[in-house]
Order: sequence, then C-alpha cells, then structure tokens
Amino acid sequence: MGRPKEEWGLNPSTFSEMWLGSYDIHERVRDINRNGILASMCFPSYAGFSARRVGRELPGPFRPLAIAPVWDRDELAEEVRRVAAKGVKAVTMPELPHIQRLPNYHDLEYWDPFFRASARTTSPCGCTSDRGSPPSATRPTRRSTT
Repeated sequence: MGRPKEEWGLNPSTFSEMWLGSYDIHERVRDINRNGILASMCFPSYAGFSARRVGRELPGPFRPLAIAPVWDRDELAEEVRRVAAKGVKAVTMPELPHIQRLPNYHDLEYWDPFFRASARTTSPCGCTSDRGSPPSATRPTRRSTT
C-alpha cells in the first residue's frame, strides 16, 4: 500500500498523491480487510474524540481509544467506566507518568482505582509515547549563541 520508498520525501502531498485509505474511512476499511487486519486501534489525536464517535462514524474494524483525566485518580476510574459503557475498548495512558508529575505505575495507592476499573470493564490501557514526554525530553534544546 502507498508509494514506493524511493518516492518518499519531505514535500507536502496532495490528496491525489496520497493513498486513499489515509483520509477516506471506507477505503481504509477496504485496505484493512485486504491486508487481513482484524482490528485497528484509533489513537485519539484531539481531546474531544473519546466516545463521541462510537457506533456512528467508525465502521467495523476500528476500536476507539479514549483519553482520560490521569491527574485525578477517582475521575480517571469513573471515566474508564463511562466510556466502556459507550463502547470504547481501551484508554490511552502516559508511557511515563512521572514526567507529568504523576506517580509511577508501581504506586498502587494512586493507580489502583484505575486498574480495578480497567479490569472490571476489560478495558486495556494503551501507552503512547506522546502522552508521556514533554518536547524538551524528546529533542535537543537549542543553545544560545550570545
């Protein structure tokens, strides 16, 4: 699928140059089916994604992933239960919570309500690196020349 590696570059692409499954949901489903993929996790790219689109705009193979309020352990557990009731299959969590000044995942006093809610709703956690590292931790800082 897509273009040969030799044609990749840094120039922007037009829709006519892109693989249809990049932006057309129905073409994406055809690509998924053609490649024998059972399901595809939809990592939210903006905070409003959550469970709003479940069952209305996402066809069969797509599994929504919710963003939850990790800064409040009780709200986090409640959100897991709420979105699970709407059909969300998993919750995205920071890979390295301590970078966000949260306890690490070994701190069961803080994370236990989340773990219990996840277990009871069979909602696994999807850790993504972009929720755990501030930009300064992932790229070098520019040194001043003055």
